Amino acid sequence: MKIVLNKCYGGFDISERAYEICNIDPDALPSEIRINSALIELIESVGAEPYNGRCAKLVVVEIPTETTDWEVEEYDGFEWLTYVIDGKIYHK
Repeated sequence: MKIVLNKCYGGFDISERAYEICNIDPDALPSEIRINSALIELIESVGAEPYNGRCAKLVVVEIPTETTDWEVEEYDGFEWLTYVIDGKIYHK
């Protein structure tokens, strides 16, 4: 599974252009935006720079398919992923 995270202080946000290109509803929850396959493909193929929102540096991270649960954690907008496999907790 691939997920979009913000790797700088400020907060998760995508540009208006990314909303348009990926046909993402502006009222969508961040958890829905993070796993949007069109956004992930766009970032992986072109790079995140043109699609970063204000104060954001987006990256795509991949977690194993056997992950049973995941959660985005953050400090001042800088994000990391915590996920569980076989009862063990991992961070990315």
